[in-house]
Amino acid sequence: MVDPTQAAADVTVLDMRVLGSLLFQNTPTGRPVEPDLGGLEVYEELPPNVTSVKSMSDCGNNAAMDAYGQVCVNRRLLGHVTLLGDGSVHFKIPGGVPIVLHLDDDGTSKKNNLIRWQREAMTFVPGEYTHQGFPEIFFNNLCGTCHGSISGMPVDAALKPDFLTQASQVDAISTNQSALGSNDMSGPPSGRGPVQGPPANP
Repeated sequence: MVDPTQAAADVTVLDMRVLGSLLFQNTPTGRPVEPDLGGLEVYEELPPNVTSVKSMSDCGNNAAMDAYGQVCVNRRLLGHVTLLGDGSVHFKIPGGVPIVLHLDDDGTSKKNNLIRWQREAMTFVPGEYTHQGFPEIFFNNLCGTCHGSISGMPVDAALKPDFLTQASQVDAISTNQSALGSNDMSGPPSGRGPVQGPPANP
């Protein structure tokens, strides 16, 4: 749903632990869902300064290299969001701003050396009210038919009609959301963090 009178985007992630696995791995070979993921940071992805960056060599400390080539990384922190008990989160961000998610470094991620930084930016339009992802209990029953089941076993990906009525019954919706507090990151650019370059870890 889009409310054309609003500038912010209102985002509810129904299960960030499951959505986090989709950010980094999209093959039907099983999904590394992190049971102890505590939260995430939301970054605004900025373009290179075109007045000074004419080529990748001008990018300086903002240049990053991986197996796919070189990229100029320029972003700033909007804020941190803590997951609720069922893994859901609710936050507001400026509409139309490209964002990148950075998952907290918790026990499972350190043990398994999991990727923490989203490689692709995503954007929500001004006034957009959206639900992202699916709770783990229903993932196999709809998303798993294309993305593969959480176990990686095709037999586990099967339709279950209950997702039509129960998938959005998460803490981030049932909890009183009248006061978002620090989860409201929809303020002006002056309230955002300093510009940063590439992360030290993946």
